[in-house]
Amino acid sequence: METSLEGSEVPASVLAAEHISEALMPTITEQPYGLLMELDHQETQDLVSFLSTSTDVKAIGAKLAALGVSAFASPIVAAALALHVAWEVQAIRMSDKGQGVFLTYPLYGLLAPGVVIPSTRHVQDVATDWAGKADGVFASAEGDLVSWHVDRGATDPSVVAFRLVDECGWDKAFVLRDGTGGEWTVTAPAHGSAENGLWSQQVQNHQQLTFRKPKFLGIWADIFSVGSLDLLLPGDVVTFTWTQD
Repeated sequence: METSLEGSEVPASVLAAEHISEALMPTITEQPYGLLMELDHQETQDLVSFLSTSTDVKAIGAKLAALGVSAFASPIVAAALALHVAWEVQAIRMSDKGQGVFLTYPLYGLLAPGVVIPSTRHVQDVATDWAGKADGVFASAEGDLVSWHVDRGATDPSVVAFRLVDECGWDKAFVLRDGTGGEWTVTAPAHGSAENGLWSQQVQNHQQLTFRKPKFLGIWADIFSVGSLDLLLPGDVVTFTWTQD
């Protein structure tokens, strides 16, 4: 698509933002409690490079819009980035350890005006065949570590049991689904545990199990999901241990 500058006052930096590579596909989550942007390493470098050369709110807003931020949020977040651009660039750059960053703007500035908070994005490792193994560890993009252990045939063969042990200082949970519309949130208190189960035939319904934790202002959020429950056998007991958040 061609862009004409004739009769237009649009800055060149805005036009550059509109021509962002189609390969950049960040994850944008907008909720009443704020905005969360998940950027990979290349996306992070691209944004840092842009912010290093432009402090124009309109240009930054166009850049964010090109990344997928809504028309409502992009000018608000752009104003925050522009307000402390030197600090933001340095903080974002330092937070990127090679896998990119998360950028959080809590309550769209109502709580902390003008501050976009960067945090490190980690390599996510969620084995697709986990339930066919005895032990292993899930690693989330936010740095969570959840180990699993499967005790084969350790309970009534009519059920498969799931237990969550929380070794961290905040409550944790997983959402257990039966694959036909039913779901239950199993919440383990800090340094405690909780459990629930499914009938053994229900693990064959191709559902996912979702791990959750409270984040900003204690608002619960999904962290990652796992499938392959069909690899579990009647009477299996699965213990998940949340060791790091």
